[in-house]
Amino acid sequence: MLVEFVEILGESSAPTFSNMTVDSLPSDNMTVSSDLSTTISFLLRTSRPVRDSLVSMDYVLNIDRIRARLSITFITAEHLMIAKFEGWPDIKMRLSPAGSQSTGHSKDLDSLSEIVEDVATQAIRGVQLDIRTNTIKNFPVFKRTVFPNNTQKQ
Repeated sequence: MLVEFVEILGESSAPTFSNMTVDSLPSDNMTVSSDLSTTISFLLRTSRPVRDSLVSMDYVLNIDRIRARLSITFITAEHLMIAKFEGWPDIKMRLSPAGSQSTGHSKDLDSLSEIVEDVATQAIRGVQLDIRTNTIKNFPVFKRTVFPNNTQKQ
């Protein structure tokens, strides 16, 4: 079975960040970590073989709550931002068929929904986003500077 995250739906909210820390790394690189809390909705598409054909079905995945520690590492020389969750994010979600698809309950549909929910949960918990910062217009570049007043006199 294939589970595809098709799009983020409009009922998603802006994330809340708290307890943010910044650690400088060698070569003008840095890591930003923060607690993240948000709600978000995705349109999911599943594809699975049934007899001699491929059957697709769309779902709406409503993440009512996700609380996680988010870590973003910036590798300046490579124009790369790597974002991922640390540990085991707390996720509360609901899955429902999208649109006018049949919502009749059957054992097969219930077990399929359970599999889709498990796959989506694991995907969210294990996702790593690699983003090229040079493709984002006006993305700021970190450059370490030492201010004259902060240098030690000998």
